[in-house]
Amino acid sequence: MRAGNGGLAALAGGALLFARPRLRLGPDGVTVRNLLNENTYPWDIVEGFSFPEGAQFAHLELPRDEFVAIWAIQARDGELAVQSLDRAREVAAVYQR
Repeated sequence: MRAGNGGLAALAGGALLFARPRLRLGPDGVTVRNLLNENTYPWDIVEGFSFPEGAQFAHLELPRDEFVAIWAIQARDGELAVQSLDRAREVAAVYQR
């Protein structure tokens, strides 16, 4: 009996569950985990958070007009996205004093 590709697809899909997008704020800075990578940006380079009009994801604003898309906060989440970004700004204010 031959194994189907369904098992391989399920395994790949299961692996992606562990790579869920996430935003974490802590004493060391802002950690953004998107689909394939996770990076921490220290507070001294974080310039803020934004949700530009028409953007699919919130942005972590960095120096020289650079940004990182925050896949964990998506436009399609509506009011939850607004609340999440507001909370991120509140926490950032505490750490950036």
